[in-house]
Amino acid sequence: MINEKLYERLSSNERLNLILAALARDDHEETARLRRSCPEITYTVKELEFSSKLIDITKIFGVFSLICISHFNNILLARAELTAIIMTSDFFDLSEFKSMTEDEQVTNIRLMQTFSDILDHKNKEIISNLSYVKSAYVALENFCEEVDINYMHLTKWLKLTPIDELPVGIDRSSIVLAVSNPKDVMKIQELLSSNWSKSC
Repeated sequence: MINEKLYERLSSNERLNLILAALARDDHEETARLRRSCPEITYTVKELEFSSKLIDITKIFGVFSLICISHFNNILLARAELTAIIMTSDFFDLSEFKSMTEDEQVTNIRLMQTFSDILDHKNKEIISNLSYVKSAYVALENFCEEVDINYMHLTKWLKLTPIDELPVGIDRSSIVLAVSNPKDVMKIQELLSSNWSKSC
C-alpha cells in the first residue's frame, strides 16, 4: 500500500501497473482504492454518433475495396491466361490441314476444341468476377439507402469509378454480360451492415 497523498498523483501507467499487481495478489481493497482515487476528467468531444458513423464509413469502404480488389485480380489473371492461350493457338496452321493424315487431323481438331473450351471457361470466369463486383456496387448502394447516406456523394468522395467504366482493359461486352446476383448482393450488404455501428 502506498502513501494516501500519492494516489491521486499517479500517472495512468503507474496506476495500471499497481492495479495489476494488486489483482495478481488478490488484493481487492487496494484495487478498489486505486480505482476510486483515479482523477475524474470531463472531456468535450464531437457528437459520438456522428464520429462513429464517420469511422464506420471508412471501415465499410475498406470491406468494399477488398471485395473489388480480390475480384479484379482474378479478372486480370484470367485475362493474362486468355492472352497466353490465344498466342499459343496461333501455332495451328490450318492451311496444311488438308494435307494431314486422318490421325493428325483428329489430333488437331481435339486440340482446337480444348483451346476453345479453355477460352470459353476463362471468359465465363471473367464475367463471373465482374458480376460479383457489380453485386458489390449494388449492395453498397442498397446499404446507403438503408442507413440514409447519399450514395452519389459517398462514391464521389471515395473516388469510386462507376461500374460501367470498370475495369480498364476489360472488354465492354463482358461488362454488359455481367449482371449482379441477388444472393451475392444480400450477402455483401449484410457484410457491410455488420461494420455499421448498431447504435447509430
